[in-house]
Amino acid sequence: MYNITASKMARRELIQQSRKAKVTQNEIMHSTGEMTSINIILKSIHHERTGAKVLMRFDEWKKLGFQVNRNSESVRIWGKKRRVKENSRDNSSYAFYPMCCLFSESQVRPIDDNAQIDLVIAKYKPEVNCEKIH
Repeated sequence: MYNITASKMARRELIQQSRKAKVTQNEIMHSTGEMTSINIILKSIHHERTGAKVLMRFDEWKKLGFQVNRNSESVRIWGKKRRVKENSRDNSSYAFYPMCCLFSESQVRPIDDNAQIDLVIAKYKPEVNCEKIH
């Protein structure tokens, strides 16, 4: 039997979510003329489901003085496109989009005495109005 790694399963799930988000993206494009990124739509859907106000990577939370709680499940979106060298003999390469793992304010706790979640939420407001997406 074929054993699928957790990472491959997460990528498959992100691909499925992205296909659904693409439908929403097309609806927005036809109704408003605006092009909304798949990542913004994925974040918006997560916000609607959980009420999360801020989503950031592990290292971003750490830089602000917070620690991600153990066993927190990340929200996955697409990272920046990367080029990978496939074969050194013929210099062939291919491009792919890695997954980016994000955590919300409800999944972190301060490790720095100066870290205040309210200040982070105020500074890093959601970049989209979620009512605009649906």
